[in-house]
Amino acid sequence: MMAALALYLVQFSAQAAPVGQWAGKKAVIKARMLDYPQRRYHRYYYRLRVEEVDKTAVEPFTLRLSAAVPLYGEPYDWVECPVGFYAFDTEGGAYSQRNAQLAGGYQIGGYLAGGGGVRTACGDMTVEKALALLRRGLARQFSRLLPEEDAGFLQAMLLADRDNLLEEAYGDFRLIGCAHLLAVSGLHMGAVQRLLSSLLGRVGMRRRPRALVCGLALAGYLCVTGFPVSAVRAFAMCGVYLLGSWSGRRADSLNSLGFALLLICLGDPFSGGDLSLALSAFATLGILTLSPKITGALLRPLEAWPRVRRLCMPIAAGLGVTLSAMAATAPWQVFAFRGVSLLAPVANLLLVLPCTLLLYCALLALVFSVMPGLGGLAEPFAFCAGWLGRFSRQAAGWLADVPRAYVYLGAGETVVFVGILLIGLLLCVPGKRRLRGRVLAGMLGACLLVFVSVQGVRERGEVALAVWGSGEEACVVLVRGQDAAVLRAGAREGSCTGLLRRYRVGRVRALFLPWDGAGERRCGAQVLGDYPVGQVVLPEGAYVGREFDPEETGVPVAFVGAGGAFEVLPGIWAGYGEEGDGLAFMVNGVGFWLPLEKEGSLVRVEGGWENSPFTVLPADAIIEVTPGGPGWKELAAGQYARFEPGRGLELAVGPDGKVTVREGS
Repeated sequence: MMAALALYLVQFSAQAAPVGQWAGKKAVIKARMLDYPQRRYHRYYYRLRVEEVDKTAVEPFTLRLSAAVPLYGEPYDWVECPVGFYAFDTEGGAYSQRNAQLAGGYQIGGYLAGGGGVRTACGDMTVEKALALLRRGLARQFSRLLPEEDAGFLQAMLLADRDNLLEEAYGDFRLIGCAHLLAVSGLHMGAVQRLLSSLLGRVGMRRRPRALVCGLALAGYLCVTGFPVSAVRAFAMCGVYLLGSWSGRRADSLNSLGFALLLICLGDPFSGGDLSLALSAFATLGILTLSPKITGALLRPLEAWPRVRRLCMPIAAGLGVTLSAMAATAPWQVFAFRGVSLLAPVANLLLVLPCTLLLYCALLALVFSVMPGLGGLAEPFAFCAGWLGRFSRQAAGWLADVPRAYVYLGAGETVVFVGILLIGLLLCVPGKRRLRGRVLAGMLGACLLVFVSVQGVRERGEVALAVWGSGEEACVVLVRGQDAAVLRAGAREGSCTGLLRRYRVGRVRALFLPWDGAGERRCGAQVLGDYPVGQVVLPEGAYVGREFDPEETGVPVAFVGAGGAFEVLPGIWAGYGEEGDGLAFMVNGVGFWLPLEKEGSLVRVEGGWENSPFTVLPADAIIEVTPGGPGWKELAAGQYARFEPGRGLELAVGPDGKVTVREGS
């Protein structure tokens, strides 16, 4: 333990600490583009190795650059551009944003602080550049074989390329607890290994050479995926297992897991800051230790019917794996994500098989598509993979639409959840200590009741204003308890309903649609279909249309003219600007102004506890404010809260008028 800590401190002092001097500054950098950019939320995220800052050579460091426009370069080209540096957020303990980015290989973040950059092409063909070009070429094979949505899904699952994956599809998989299926991880490495091992076994190859070939193939697959952290971790675990098979010894699963984790942390001491490593390790541990017991318990009632027991064996085994992984990762899920997916067991049982078959078909389609003269054989496998991908996306969408599919837990609810776990453990105390355990459980239960009562009184009257996205796609929601008012529905389907689900909204009091665009009308109609709505509010003279016709929907439609007002939540009225350019409303004595502009989502807060204005706006940096409570930051007068587009922003106004802010996820 001491050696691991010492190694971490040495690495941090050598790599991360010196780069901190640039945080908050702007400079012109010269850097190499290490890969193609990732596209997220209509922005481009580049991995750059910086070698010069303001024409001065520096010790090379890795920068995560956010840009609204592409830099139009190839991997390993040189680029010179003005950059504003920022330090990653350190809140969140061991799994803060800084630690997560360090685990991903980034020492500092930055945003393009000017108009583009100057590119210098790199004529040399290095191994790294060749691998990047190979990844891009393989991704284009899917685009050639399948429609855009199907190709984007396969590119994400097989090649770790999420550029063309619909954000709505990814959100559905996250909501039902199946996001791990879209990240190249143990499932994917295991699928490649099983497929290749089976094929080699069919042709008579013995165990030792078969293990060697599988190991080399997994290493090649890792190179093709671009070395994402989850894939490196899965390769280490599979590699240790194959090493045992190659050496002629029986591989012990628990030893393989421990040795793989040791190799990962020795290779990169920052890996411990990656939450996915903890989730993967504990999920694997749970499967190895709990899965046989859970599967046996599920099959025990069927012992009198052997045939029925054999038929139910695959279902019980699938449930055993899913439930054991969930049980082992539940505490991490709750503390990290403040919530649990109630549909995860059913969703994993339903989607693991089609997603595994999809991987097999996609692999064969990809192999045949790049082999000379065999391109025609790729068509049937691509067809099957595309069909399986559509089924998986539709199934995930259906499950995500189930009310309360994901339960979000606040800080108080998290304490209650952990308290209930402790009570359960205390009630299971065996032998003579059972009475003492029950007494402690009763005392803990009483403390929880007092805590819940105090927490309910403290949070009574609190209103949250959530802002998600930017530009025409921005959606803004005002939430109090289980009631909400949609002030901007946005233009991206699923974003507004996803925001409402996050806040566990049960009823929408008012749905305001300031524009007549097709995207906003679709989002508004989606809210109307998923939630009971008190009234739809439109600007005076706006077209109602069939989707909002009161005779069709049963929801009344109200019109508000310039200078008018309407009730968004009981006791909270919003005034429509004289020019129809924004909404003004008061929350617990704090005045808000929400401009209705398609070019940006700017929320100005007038007042607060010091009667001074501050502004919340989308920008390219992380929030820069003074720390407040756990997970929250208190805004002081005159400060600006800035966040990366797509992460969202959440303001809360307490009964005392104090305003706090927190990033979404």
